[in-house]
Amino acid sequence: PAMNNLLSRLSVAFSCCLPIAAGCALIPYAGIEMDEALFAAPYYQPVAKEFRLRIFHHDIPLMIMTYIGTLKTVLYWPVVAVFRSSFQAHPLYAAWVVRLPMVLAESLTVFVFFYMVQRSVGRLAAVVAALLLASDPTFLITNTFDWGPVALEHLLLVTGCFFLVKYSQDRVPSDLPMGFFFFGLALWNKAVFV
Repeated sequence: PAMNNLLSRLSVAFSCCLPIAAGCALIPYAGIEMDEALFAAPYYQPVAKEFRLRIFHHDIPLMIMTYIGTLKTVLYWPVVAVFRSSFQAHPLYAAWVVRLPMVLAESLTVFVFFYMVQRSVGRLAAVVAALLLASDPTFLITNTFDWGPVALEHLLLVTGCFFLVKYSQDRVPSDLPMGFFFFGLALWNKAVFV
């Protein structure tokens, strides 16, 4: 059993490193696409009046458009604050700054997915499922370039499902609200989550 545990940990580590390696290999090969840069709009232009909340004479953007929220904008706030000047320096830097956090989210999705499947059906199935997810070209490409945007949707969906599976097994009262909290974040990120 100890060797089995070690082997499963090595395989999940490999499964989490594979999207990072593949994503880093893909990042420089395409320019920034409009969908993956939507989150940056509130940094550079005012948001429409119906998509923001005014608190203490400050406008807080809640939505970018009718079906896309500002969750990714909020998450990228520190990244943009630190690397904003590099956007103008070289287009390749902008690609790395925009895409690398989503590649890391992609890897985290595989990690959480492994533990969700392990809780659901067992360790062997979790190892195989994580390897299959980490090596799926569609998953790798759409999350790296974040067309849609979908990388946060995948992470929040899997994390919400993990907490629901955990609640169904352990009956810890805090797990159920945590699962729906992540579903709520996914809904705020993009209304298509419904």
